[in-house]
Amino acid sequence: MTPRLPLLALLAALAAVTSCSGRDEQVDSNDNTDICGDIDGDGTDTGDVPNLLGNWTSDFGANLFRSDCGLEGFNAGSETFIDGAMEVRGRIPNQLYVVFGNEEDERFFGLVSNNGGVSFSGIHEDTLGTMYGAFGGLSYYDTYRNRTVMEGFAFIGVDVDGDGTIDCSGRGEWTAYKSGA
Repeated sequence: MTPRLPLLALLAALAAVTSCSGRDEQVDSNDNTDICGDIDGDGTDTGDVPNLLGNWTSDFGANLFRSDCGLEGFNAGSETFIDGAMEVRGRIPNQLYVVFGNEEDERFFGLVSNNGGVSFSGIHEDTLGTMYGAFGGLSYYDTYRNRTVMEGFAFIGVDVDGDGTIDCSGRGEWTAYKSGA
């Protein structure tokens, strides 16, 4: 009888070798593009959807509209949890998640379409209350900025008293730039 352990070890090694860890956008397209961050494969045509996995820097707040709910402290500085460093992790197309800064406990889950549409949502606990956030937009390579970009929207709803109802909200433009490209 043949031992099963070496066969399992061989299969695990094969999966690791053919996976996309460490793969970047300049590598030739392969069969794993659907799980490696680049949903439509490598390329530089104007319709190319870039690799989303990796580190980004995000910015929220331009053209911000806030409902007049009277929540003290809910202002331009209170949404900083979706500003700054973020990392997109997971598997393309529908098992993505974002972690902001070092907040490993707070994952914003999302997905990407074949056309580059990206959407994430999640919950952030704050001294103001429970903040429900949704953000996303279009992912593309911007030749003028020479950067990979996600550009679109963000919405934050705050449940002040824990009853499951959004008591205050803010919305505005949201942009993220991929680190290094």
